[in-house]
Amino acid sequence: MKRYFLSITAIAFLVLSCSKTKQGDLLEIPIDIHQNSSLPLSEITDEIKAIELELTDKSTINTDAFGRVLIYNDYIVVLNDYGKEIILFDGNGRFIRQIGSRGQGPGEFIRVHGITADIQNERIFVSTYKKIICYDFESHLINEFYLPQLESPSSKYLDYLNNELILICDYLQEQDNDGMYSHSVLYKLNNNFQIKDSINIGKAYQDKGSVFFHFCTDFTTTDGDRTYLYYSELGPKSLLCDTLYSIKDNRLIPELKLKFKDEKVFITDFDKHLYIESIYKSSRYIFSTYVHDRMFYHFCYDTKTKKGYNMKFYTDDIQRIKKKIFLHPVSADAEKFYYLHTNMDKAAGLEEPNPTLYIGKLKK
Repeated sequence: MKRYFLSITAIAFLVLSCSKTKQGDLLEIPIDIHQNSSLPLSEITDEIKAIELELTDKSTINTDAFGRVLIYNDYIVVLNDYGKEIILFDGNGRFIRQIGSRGQGPGEFIRVHGITADIQNERIFVSTYKKIICYDFESHLINEFYLPQLESPSSKYLDYLNNELILICDYLQEQDNDGMYSHSVLYKLNNNFQIKDSINIGKAYQDKGSVFFHFCTDFTTTDGDRTYLYYSELGPKSLLCDTLYSIKDNRLIPELKLKFKDEKVFITDFDKHLYIESIYKSSRYIFSTYVHDRMFYHFCYDTKTKKGYNMKFYTDDIQRIKKKIFLHPVSADAEKFYYLHTNMDKAAGLEEPNPTLYIGKLKK
């Protein structure tokens, strides 16, 4: 997945988080963007589990177009083919079925924007244009609900954490004759899909016609006690969003801040602009992915050793994968991460296999 910029003239501000926000005694994590570290995965995890996702005519995963991957003990859910398919596997990677179907009728979708699951009650929630749909794991429609917040053609992120359904919407509104602004809001919904709380995340002003997409697909994570949020504003000339928050009641509580060594990169031209895609944390580690000089970088900080690693990719010395590894958080368990890799050796001259899902458990 890539984040595309269609405009570079946006002038933006963020309501809650920017590089100049003072947070008192807030924990600051130093990052040297000029550092080029190497971090073998054996340094942060003892074991990586490999799950081969079964290939059938209804479970072919497009590795260039898959979206979010939901991982639980007994189920794996993959949003595939630019949001056109929802594929359900069991915990061992065996294909079970596709969830939902494409169309414009009741319980159908043209394209899925956000997906999450209530694993205890075996429900899958889907956000699509104008509505949220709820299916059971047999792909039967349970309910659907129309929300005016979903009519905008921009991002609609869903998560179900700590028995709460979370919806994040970016929607465009015209500010004046010269431009628009994207307004990001987090909503908490009850079991009837009714909004019970909302939190303004931020606004990003931009020219008309500007469209931005996040590379990251997991903006919220949980450690079982707290739910964390990092959500960057959508604009290449915006202030730097550098703070990870926890969600408590109807507030965002600052948890930590990334402190970049060379702050001049914040105010230079677009080619040198620094943009943070993600920040998330486990009990021991803090992770971030950011873009600088049009290149993706990854950062890991060990709060136990106080050592940071800044790199272009991780090295898998456990499964011995030579390909560049990009880690993704498991939203429902902050102590785990995942990545996908297609092992072409298994093809043996036949069709390309489905990617293998690798799941690592972080050291504490």
